[in-house]
Amino acid sequence: MKKNIGLAIAAMLLGACSQTPKDHVEEMLGKAVKATLYDPDSYVAQETVLDSAFAPLDSPELIDKVEKIQYDKNEMATLQSQLDSLLRTKVEKAEITRLTDRMESLSAAIQKESIDLIQFLQSPRKFIGFRAFHTYRGKIHSEDLEVGNLVAYLDPDILIIQRKYDAKDLMNKMQMLKDFQAGTKGN
Repeated sequence: MKKNIGLAIAAMLLGACSQTPKDHVEEMLGKAVKATLYDPDSYVAQETVLDSAFAPLDSPELIDKVEKIQYDKNEMATLQSQLDSLLRTKVEKAEITRLTDRMESLSAAIQKESIDLIQFLQSPRKFIGFRAFHTYRGKIHSEDLEVGNLVAYLDPDILIIQRKYDAKDLMNKMQMLKDFQAGTKGN
């Protein structure tokens, strides 16, 4: 009888010490966030939601592809502005040729990246790990307490934070994707 009570108490103690996956993720994210705060001691976790992540739509690779296209489009706009300025001032033909060659090369790269993105979006859905939505309070940029929202991508075993993004930044990237998709449907 004493053995059974001892085993029951040991089992309860072990059960109380073990973490749920959500608790483990919250602890990992807490360490990662504290490392970036103005005042790490001000960190307080508010809420963490853990969800399965599936490629292609939940994948950091998708975000990388969208960022690359947007970066190249921004560079193209800068080059176009420079070219317009040069054409108005009628400077050296060599500089105009260099800019137009770079723009043609960049245009070809954007077209290739766009096709790659479309193919990636059409790839089969597969489990890639987990995504965590984490809300916290802390002194993020200054002495004032602020609310932070973080989205983190974790491996299938929930051992590594593969990527983390500010939630607003991630929403902007998803808007870029929507804009891209709307642009490709018009073509």
